[in-house]
Amino acid sequence: MRLTRVFSGAPWESKVGYCRAVKAGEHIYVSGTAPIDEEGQVFAPGDAYLQARCCLEIMERALQELGCGRESVVPTRMFVTDISRWEEYGRAHRGVLLPTSPGNVHGGGEISHSPRHVDRNGGGRRPRLVVLPAAPAKCPL
Repeated sequence: MRLTRVFSGAPWESKVGYCRAVKAGEHIYVSGTAPIDEEGQVFAPGDAYLQARCCLEIMERALQELGCGRESVVPTRMFVTDISRWEEYGRAHRGVLLPTSPGNVHGGGEISHSPRHVDRNGGGRRPRLVVLPAAPAKCPL
């Protein structure tokens, strides 16, 4: 089976040994995504809607690099640190993924695999969510 990998350039990819997404046959698996900007900083601190949208757009770029789009997404999983803000996360999900409406699961609370060090200056601020999208997305060969 042929594997095709896409990298986003996030510093954690080489440090931890993963890629943003991998295409295996007709399936694409997207890694967990945190709202990090081009400088490696938390994107839109405190804004749950913009952070969720950022994660979903990162996912969409990876899919596009592998020849698919958001219409190929089957399920999404959103793990958030503040589930009381579910409507903000949901609005972003709806805005990016309509009219495809994939399956979705939201989970809240502290999660051990969320990025802990996202501020290079040592501030240690954590993103408010991690999106594990499209696992798998099905894409035509």
